[in-house]
Amino acid sequence: MIRVMLLAVCITGCRTADLESRWRPLRKVVESPLQKEDMLTTLGSRLIINNLDTWNKNSPKGSIRREANLIHERTHSLRQKELGILTYILRYLVDKKFRWEEEKLANYYELSYYRSKGYSRKNLLERADLLSGPEYGYMVSKEEALTFLNKVWNGTWSPDD
Repeated sequence: MIRVMLLAVCITGCRTADLESRWRPLRKVVESPLQKEDMLTTLGSRLIINNLDTWNKNSPKGSIRREANLIHERTHSLRQKELGILTYILRYLVDKKFRWEEEKLANYYELSYYRSKGYSRKNLLERADLLSGPEYGYMVSKEEALTFLNKVWNGTWSPDD
């Protein structure tokens, strides 16, 4: 979690790429060596990644993976704009329940997109490990994360629930 705050240091001076206007309020992808290799972090209008070349190789423009990632991160950006970025980040860092609710919302939209594209279950066990692990501050148990992810995948959970 401290990584999120450290990333702010590298928001200027790193390589960047502009995003299409349809991803607003996200505007730029920003490369930061402080970012963990396979993780994405959103700070306001910026999506922080480890390496632009790797991002473009693993998630080419127009690919389902990139679209799904941007849907997820756009959800965080919209919520940060709605709540105020400082309030959002502080709550996200210290309040596990808030963090879990935010990740549920973003994962709902991301997984719904994958489902709409005909994907089979998109690594739900691996995703449950991630959501219940150190990267997310052990915000929930693996069982709770997996139950939620299965409900989303099966269409039995929505943000209105």
